[in-house]
Amino acid sequence: MPTLDPRRQTNSKLPLEIYESVIGFIHPRSGWDVFDRWPTTHLCSCLLVCRDWVPKTRIELYRYVELNSKRRAIGFTGTVKAFPSLGEYVRGLRFRGPSDEDNPDGKHIDWMYTTHHALPSLLPNLAVLEYRALPVLHPVFFILPSQFSSVRCLRLEYLQSWSLRETVRLLSRFTQLEELVIFSCFWGQNIPSFVYCRKPDPQFAPKALAPYFELLKDHRDDGKGVGVMVGWLARSHLSSSLCSLKLRVDLTTSESLRDLLNHCSGTLESIQMHIFSLTDDFGMLWMPAISMCRKLRTFGIHLITLEPEQTIPRQIFIPPLHLRFVESLSSLPTSLRTFSVALSDIGSSPHIFTSDTTSEFWRALDSNLGDSKFSHLTCVELMWDRAAASNQPFIDELYDFLRMGDFAKYMPKLYSRGILWCGEWLSAVYPISGESSALATYDRMAWRDSSRPSLLPSSSY
Repeated sequence: MPTLDPRRQTNSKLPLEIYESVIGFIHPRSGWDVFDRWPTTHLCSCLLVCRDWVPKTRIELYRYVELNSKRRAIGFTGTVKAFPSLGEYVRGLRFRGPSDEDNPDGKHIDWMYTTHHALPSLLPNLAVLEYRALPVLHPVFFILPSQFSSVRCLRLEYLQSWSLRETVRLLSRFTQLEELVIFSCFWGQNIPSFVYCRKPDPQFAPKALAPYFELLKDHRDDGKGVGVMVGWLARSHLSSSLCSLKLRVDLTTSESLRDLLNHCSGTLESIQMHIFSLTDDFGMLWMPAISMCRKLRTFGIHLITLEPEQTIPRQIFIPPLHLRFVESLSSLPTSLRTFSVALSDIGSSPHIFTSDTTSEFWRALDSNLGDSKFSHLTCVELMWDRAAASNQPFIDELYDFLRMGDFAKYMPKLYSRGILWCGEWLSAVYPISGESSALATYDRMAWRDSSRPSLLPSSSY
């Protein structure tokens, strides 16, 4: 910490009103990146201005603290022990993993464990606890953070080496959480995950990001951890305010998903599912719970069928089980506005649009969603995998299908209402019209935003 020049201490006196104006100007608004934007440099300069500014500046300097090395951890712990009153003003604490240069062998970080034993009693009013880009830690670590009993907001960011099971072990220790943020964790293929949950708050700004849950895969345990995470959230009070849900669904997830849907049926507005391993009664486990989501406006499904003990989709366009699943869509709530269905590996199957099973699929969709019950439905999206977009035979057949107006033949109810769209899953979609030129239809490309939030949430802590 900078030291004060004795001459400046005696000769320089400025009223605290000026200090408050300066602090009000450089003080950042609370938000997702408050640790990165905290004006440490400017606050250190304020320490050198006037003796009267030192106490208040020191408090602001330690409002949000980041520890990323043993030296900083020891220094911060020693300062708080020497000035116990400072610990009462610490609101946020971030533990950040060291760089590869500081930790070349990737071994466990000893200071991380000792700090968790020393700091909880020194920071009685800590509200935000964040872990960012940490390496693999010993299992005992996941029971240490719960000693920060005052924490109301927990953030986990870029924890690629953590598994969902380890994370649930950590979360289960926090029984009073009001806000949970998980960003870009658990993935082995650079695919982001995003979880944002918060306790219901009638004063929460309606324009702020709505509580959101997105988990598709855990590369550490073949996706089984997703079911564990969903089960924890279903038991947590945080689920009662969930507005958006996007996750991988298979036999290990279905029962916990049903419980989660029952808890958030009053607030859920968007559901997107990547569905694996359909069975005869698979959809029946949670479709009744979806029908109770009276505020549901967007429902999207990505149908992927896996062979036993396989990790890649098999080359089947529409198995009969998919047809039976579509028949259950008639139970969706009448509040539905947008429905999306994507099918895996359709670019590898010949005659995908005109085959018998495909025709049955189109007719089943038209029969179940074209009913007068869904009179408020404004968009039905027929999607394909991203890999199919580079398959020229697939694109040529799609052009022919549009040019011949076969959608009007197979899906007359939805086609006549002008609400059919087709395109790539969660990317570009195109309106299906009755024009003779498919190219003209494709020229009127419309980009629809996916449900993944583009802005990170701000925090009230």
